[in-house]
Amino acid sequence: MKALRVLLLDSCGLTAYRCTGRASEAEAVFPEASAAFAAYLDLHAGDVFALLVNLPEESFEPEAIPHVWLGREAMLARKRSRHAHGSPYCIALPQGRQPDGRRDDRFLFAALAGARTIAPWLQRLEHCQSALRGIYSLPQLAPRLGLGGGAAQVLASPTRGGLRQTVLIDGRLRFSRLTALPADADVAAACLMEATNLRRYLCGQRLIEREAPLPVRILADSARIEQFRGHCRDTEELRFELVELAAEASRRRLAHSFERCQADALFAHLLAYSPPKEQFGPAGSRQYWRALLCRRALDGVAMAAAAAASVAVAVVLPHSLQLREAAAQLRAANDAAARGTDGATGMSGGPADISSGELGDLAGAHAALVRLAPGPRPLLARLGRALDEVGAVELESLDWRIAGEFENDKGGYAVLEVKGSATDADPRTQGERLKQLEDRLGADGLRVAMVAAAPGRAAGADEPAARSFVMRLGQRL
Repeated sequence: MKALRVLLLDSCGLTAYRCTGRASEAEAVFPEASAAFAAYLDLHAGDVFALLVNLPEESFEPEAIPHVWLGREAMLARKRSRHAHGSPYCIALPQGRQPDGRRDDRFLFAALAGARTIAPWLQRLEHCQSALRGIYSLPQLAPRLGLGGGAAQVLASPTRGGLRQTVLIDGRLRFSRLTALPADADVAAACLMEATNLRRYLCGQRLIEREAPLPVRILADSARIEQFRGHCRDTEELRFELVELAAEASRRRLAHSFERCQADALFAHLLAYSPPKEQFGPAGSRQYWRALLCRRALDGVAMAAAAAASVAVAVVLPHSLQLREAAAQLRAANDAAARGTDGATGMSGGPADISSGELGDLAGAHAALVRLAPGPRPLLARLGRALDEVGAVELESLDWRIAGEFENDKGGYAVLEVKGSATDADPRTQGERLKQLEDRLGADGLRVAMVAAAPGRAAGADEPAARSFVMRLGQRL
């Protein structure tokens, strides 16, 4: 089973998390995309990677497009190129439909503007042929926490890269910004100040009402929970809710000790086991991931074929054994019958007790069978030769049979009754043509009897009538 590693990129560098089961632990930190990072990728060449970006250079711009299906992807591609601000990393996040009017589709076009920061790490991944599942932004994971609904709320997440503030409206990502914090900064005081400034911005953008309080949920570790309570107190403008990182991690079945009030490991775990559908990675950066998916699909097909073959063998093999046993029994019975036939036809019993008269009858019957064996073929051959020589005669039907006599002549005969017509243009020569045919057949050793001969009907007014005839041929057996 290939392991999944989440690479969290922020302004301090890149942290590699190994995500297995209930654990998402940082196993390496790289300040820059150096040879050490390439060696790390080579060491885990067979694993799958996901790049999680937490950089301040980003933009979020909402726009509505007509609710159409034909040409929708081309329209979104044009909008992404306009909102990307020259960055190759831009996605369109669906935000539902407008409640009134044309009910257009609403999208949030999110772009990662720090392409120069991301590019060296992607080059290392591509050079090492690492399977990159996708590029994701940390604000994408905020709705995955499921911290409650509401018209508008702010999720404040202290991370190694700074204080991440994500605005959710109706549970969907609307805006996010990252504020850098010094190493010795008071995180609780920074949360209060940034929440106040963010509320002013949201009111100026008319995303919230000025009279309505803004809910702010803060991910805090247990050691600093009292410090947050001392600074972040509810006012008419802000309503604070503290969410313990350890409790949220336990709810996600993540065993982790959070230090310095940083939620990076929680977001890495969310990306590993609940990734968003949309990702920022171009097609070229994910080619080895697609190759891995193809190999997995082929392996699945091969396993399915092997399982089907095993089932077929299990079903067919008993039947095949039964057929083999039945064939052996049939061969044994056939051998026994052959041996019995040989014994019955052997000469060990002495000469057969049969009279000379019966033997003569048997010989005559055998000779008759021999004469009958060719069937009508000899008669048809002689008739064909005669027709070829005489010409101008067409046949209509042939009737072959065996008769005990032919024209009062006793004895076995093969009789062929021929029906046809003479087709000469001159009616006076039609009779001569039939006479020639009768003489030719008689010269070939056949007995010929003209049963009937009469003029037929003409096909048209100007055509002569054909002379029809019935002729019987006899050949002694």
